[in-house]
This record gives sequence, structure tokens and C-alpha cells, in this order.
Amino acid sequence: MLERSVLCVLATALAVGVCASGEESGADAQKEVIVEGHKGIASRYPGDAGIAKDPDVVFTEDFETRGIDGFKGHWSSVSNKGGCFAFSDDVAPGSGGKRSLGMTAKRGENEGGHLFTRFKPGWDELYARCYAKFSDDYGWNHHFVKLQGAVNPPPWPMGGAGSRPTTTWTTGLEPTSRWGNTYPGKTFPPPGHWFFYSYWPEMHSWQTPEGRSDGRPRAYFGNAFSPWEPVKVVRAKWICLEWMVRMNSAVDKHDGCERFWIDGKLMGNWSPGTPSGYWMRDTFRCDPNDKRSKPFEGFRWRKNAQVRVNKFWLLHYVSTGTWPKVDKYKADHPDFKLNTRQYTVWFDDVVLAKKYIGPIFTKKAEAGVKKTARAPSGDAAKREARAGTLDEQEAGHLYQMARRAYLMGQKSVARQLYGQIVQRYPATKVAEKARAKLN
Repeated sequence: MLERSVLCVLATALAVGVCASGEESGADAQKEVIVEGHKGIASRYPGDAGIAKDPDVVFTEDFETRGIDGFKGHWSSVSNKGGCFAFSDDVAPGSGGKRSLGMTAKRGENEGGHLFTRFKPGWDELYARCYAKFSDDYGWNHHFVKLQGAVNPPPWPMGGAGSRPTTTWTTGLEPTSRWGNTYPGKTFPPPGHWFFYSYWPEMHSWQTPEGRSDGRPRAYFGNAFSPWEPVKVVRAKWICLEWMVRMNSAVDKHDGCERFWIDGKLMGNWSPGTPSGYWMRDTFRCDPNDKRSKPFEGFRWRKNAQVRVNKFWLLHYVSTGTWPKVDKYKADHPDFKLNTRQYTVWFDDVVLAKKYIGPIFTKKAEAGVKKTARAPSGDAAKREARAGTLDEQEAGHLYQMARRAYLMGQKSVARQLYGQIVQRYPATKVAEKARAKLN
């Protein structure tokens, strides 16, 4: 059992992992614990079998029942220029299906492709989950998967680069090459690291340090939100991507939020009061150590109550202007595996829902749950082994809380938790990781 001092620190860490629900009881807003791992809708449907029938699921695509020509009956807009689409028998781990969809960007032939759909009227909160796999020679792209909202949206996707929206919003979970949390920035190898690229009515401009337009045209491009610790985009491996958006509860409130998970782990959460950072031009710099930092103000996604979450864009966009950047990186890093003519991303097991979804629930995940719940043996050796396992589990739990606290800008809380791990569970593998964090 954790001692009181540990529990106090743990409670503080848990506090940074909540987002205002948008409902109020008296003067205090209710709080919602952020769910991670196999604790979502998918945990009730091993292999995702039957998940489309869940009452909280609003849309699915497993690429099993439709041919490429049949996408137009399920999606409202399809872009397959230059033979971008191709089915593959490479599927996400644990998937109950037998094929995925590849989208290949071909230099001089296309700029990638997309599948897009809209909903009427939409929801005030929506979660999107899909699996993605980048080819082992993948470079950079321009834009990736998105949730969006508008009043009465058309059945095709619409851009808005350069301008500040008034009755729409959009946020993309995307790879980026630039690390904007510090100055000078850092360039990451392709495909980069994960971040949010967002447009909304109160977004900031790139033109001045204060984020205001100075009168020049095209003053607004997507605002950047990166976690304090960069989350690398890996190649040649299936990744479970999940992200959500919650609308502000009233048009005059700043209580909207956005979050993302990678393989079921919360990696980014921008909600009222968290993380700690500061604005510099069009970037919210998540830096708890900077004296300019203060808690994030929350999103006012809409000024019109009819704007909701009602568009989903499964997008692989590699613009013409992306390729020269790839050429330069290849020239500067000749040993880095990089295709300068075409590359592919595969998608699988798309689910949109009103609640957290989580990764595909597999037999391995189910066995892990059962093992944790199994009654202990009376044998002394087994008791000792079980004690070691429990130590690892408890240390692991503290480590996750520390990681979340650090992610949300609570650096001192994270260090206290890492210290407790080293002190109480010095023989565990988790303690080795905690020591590395402290050094």
C-alpha cells in the first residue's frame, strides 16, 4: 500500500490529468478523469468485431467490405488521383480484418489522397481512432488526419489556409519536422514528431510575437501544439492514433479541449488550466521552466452554438512543395533511408465515437487483464514472485502518473514521483527508467 506522502503526490499528478466537462454544479466544475489504454469502447469488442453496433460509435471503416469504387457510397468525398489507393494484406495487430488501405503520394502524379465524411448536425465531443503505418522510406508530408466543424458543412473538405475562421474550426493530428517548444527550434528526421495543427476563431497569427496580425495578407496559418516531450513518428510499424475535441460548452466560454493518444497512451492534452506554457506568435510553447509560462487558457472553438464536431478527414497530403524539402534532407543525410519519388501510408480500423475508444483489444491484452486479476498462490516462492510483480505494477503506475504530470507541465510533481519510485522500488526495472529521468 502506498504511504500517505506518496498518495498526496499521486493525487496531485492525477489532478493534472483532468479536463473540465463543461457542466457545472454550483461554483465548482465537475471533473473527468482522462482514460487511457484498454479501458475504452474497443475493450468490449476483441478484434473490433461488432464495434460498429456499439451505441456510442457513430462511424467505422475497416476496408473489408467495399472495393475502392465503393468508397463513394460510404464517404462523402474520395480523392484517388493517380492511383493513390491500393489495398494491402498488411493489417493492424489484433485486427479482425484481412486488409488495409494504402495511400501512396507519387511525385508529379498526385499529392496523396483522402477519404472524407460529414455528419449533421454533429456532436459537442467526438473521438477518432485509426491505425496508420508509414513506409520504411517515408519522408515528410504536408497534412494528415483531421477532425473539423462547421455550420451545415458541404460534402467535400474545405481548406482555409491564411485566414482566421469565424464559423468553422479544424485540428489535425500530424507529423511535423520542427520542434517549436524552445528557441531556436529543432529539426526532427522524417517523418518527424506528433503535434496538433489547429484553426479556430481565436487563433494566433505568425506575424507578430504577440500573435496579432500586422495587416499583411495571409496572417493566419495553423497554430502549433506540441507536447513538452516530443513523440516520435515511427516508420514501418502500425501506430494506434486517437484524438478528440470537445467544444466549448457556451459560446462565451473557453472550456474546450483537445487531446491525443499514441498506442493508448495519453501524449497531449490542451484543456483549461493545462499544460503550462506561453504563446509565441502562432505556437503555444509548452515549457514549464520558462518564467513566461502560465496555464493554458482553454479553447473557444466556436462563437456560434450551431458549430459542432461534424467532419472527419482521413488525409494523406504531400504537397508539391514538400518534395524539395525531402531532397535537401536526403542530400544532407545520404545514409538516411528516404524515397524522394513516392511513399505510402496505410490506414486501418477507423472508428469515430462519442467516448474514448482505445486500441484494438487482443487476446494478449485480455490475458494481461486476467493475469492481473488472478488470485495469488499460497506457495512462498510464488508469493515472492507475486510481490515482485506487484512492485513492478505499482512502480509502473507511479511512472505513468509522473509521465503525465511532466507532460502537463507539472515538472516538480513528476520529479517527486520519480524519486518515490527509486526510493520504494529500487530493484524494479521501472526504477532504472526513473533514475534516468532524474539524472
